[in-house]
Amino acid sequence: MAEFLLFYRSGNGSAATATMTANSLHISVEHEPFSLPSNWQIMAASAHHRKVMFYSREHRSAEVGHLEFQDFGSGISGVVYVTDKPFPPGSFSEWSHITWLTQENTLFYDLASGAGALKFDPPKKIFPPGSFSTGWSRIVFGWWTANSFFYNIGNGAAAVKFDPPAKIYPPGSFSPGWTSIAAGPQSDNKDTLLFYNADQRSGALARLDFNGNINTIRSWGPGSFSFWTHVVGTSKGWLFYDHASGKAEVAALNNNGLATTPVQLSPGWTHISRVGKP
Repeated sequence: MAEFLLFYRSGNGSAATATMTANSLHISVEHEPFSLPSNWQIMAASAHHRKVMFYSREHRSAEVGHLEFQDFGSGISGVVYVTDKPFPPGSFSEWSHITWLTQENTLFYDLASGAGALKFDPPKKIFPPGSFSTGWSRIVFGWWTANSFFYNIGNGAAAVKFDPPAKIYPPGSFSPGWTSIAAGPQSDNKDTLLFYNADQRSGALARLDFNGNINTIRSWGPGSFSFWTHVVGTSKGWLFYDHASGKAEVAALNNNGLATTPVQLSPGWTHISRVGKP
């Protein structure tokens, strides 16, 4: 199974698919404006197959689709997004986060109430308000260890897995203020997590093992990075992207550091997700 990046503009429903290596990024197919419905607020993609979910918290509606290869003739082919099933307004509860975990399980979570749900159409399990801690601002799935990592940007608390948690990290265990956390290549049989603070332009690398232990392996102080609105992890490395300018970098894991290569993308992408795995 191949691994792709899916780009989406919520304002006009345009999209693009791309492949990424350790030092380059190639756009496969671009969808024209309004090819997809506009104004989806969340885009969640599976690391185990090519499924993608778009969701509107305002309308509690959604759409599920997938990426597939298409032959356009004259020796031209590419990977396109195809809609599988729309869900009309009112089909879902109000969720602040949707994270595709394993192939069959999707986690829905609301940071205000601590409610959640696992899977959909139909749900596998409903978690009533208070089942989770409130305030989880980042939920990251490590595709190598199959661990879900929860982080509170305000107080630095964290947890690994749920129902039950494998590890609970109390407030102050991590620095507060990480605006992006992205799982990248596996290293030493562990997931590599990249932490990025857009306000300070600082960062850190950490390794997450199968038991939920997290160890920092590298830190960068304020001003070490450029300003990025998106940080997306793949099995090859990470994509850094600025929504306003289209400026971007591809970063490969280099021992305990990063080797970056600048790339230029179109500005305005509001959502970027990794879809599938090698």
